[in-house]
Amino acid sequence: MLNIAKNLCKNAHMEDWDSYKFILAVGRHGSLSAAARSLSVNHTTVSRRITAIEEKMNVRLFDRIAKNFVPTDAGHKAIASSERIEKEVFALRREIASKDSEIAGPLQITVADQLYQTYIADIVHSFMALYPQIDITVRTASENFNLSKREADVAIRVGDQPDTHLFGRRIMRQNRCFYISDTYLSHLQATDGTIDKSTNIKFINHVEWSSTILDELKKVYPGCNEILKTDAMIVLLTAVKKGVGVSRLPCFLGESDPDLVQLPGCTPTKNKDIWALTHPDLKNVSRIRLFMQFVSDRLKNHTDIFLGKG
Repeated sequence: MLNIAKNLCKNAHMEDWDSYKFILAVGRHGSLSAAARSLSVNHTTVSRRITAIEEKMNVRLFDRIAKNFVPTDAGHKAIASSERIEKEVFALRREIASKDSEIAGPLQITVADQLYQTYIADIVHSFMALYPQIDITVRTASENFNLSKREADVAIRVGDQPDTHLFGRRIMRQNRCFYISDTYLSHLQATDGTIDKSTNIKFINHVEWSSTILDELKKVYPGCNEILKTDAMIVLLTAVKKGVGVSRLPCFLGESDPDLVQLPGCTPTKNKDIWALTHPDLKNVSRIRLFMQFVSDRLKNHTDIFLGKG
């Protein structure tokens, strides 16, 4: 029987040691284009590397069916072996990093872009000024970067409970509320400053929200109706600022914008907590521990803003 793991090691030159990444990417995504996106390379590179691996190992790993790459029996074995290699590589990297006691070196942070723009950016810049020997990379994206794979060292995440395999702390609780622009509020208010409960208030919805959010608003303003739906928080926030309608925002976004106020009659409600997380193997790395404590201390200075009391 073909020993795929042995052939991977025996037939690969040192400069080709990362071949397992290409086998895994194609195996996990099933196509060249999707695999290329996951590796941040072009699809011709993936095709060339897979062909080269197959020629070196003298075995076909994937059947090409239309645009799909379907693993052969040998391919399934190669994928399984590559997954084991991947785990070993990442475990070795974490073990090496855990011995690092210097307040210097690389530090990768992942955080939601809105949170970075409003508060984390200033905190990171202050940290950089105090510790110039730490080389910081900030990654903002909608997906969660994998801490086990060292895609990030520290994650500032929003959630009810963090992944159980991660180490960290809850930085703070936060609230959310319905917000409206000063301009749109003035349009809705009567001369005495009140808003008629039956007023047709325009609501901006998010595609991932359930109908209960609109129902929550209708309890206060029965005449409200959905005017717009979006899948991006930045679009939702911009629409509220432009006076298109009202929407529910994390209080740290609504309170930090001078053009927005809480919709009269609505009070803040509990939102998901904010956490600072890392992999357990890295919890004693000095620069990681220092940064997590620094972010926690500085962010807590804005507790009232995050609770909607600003």
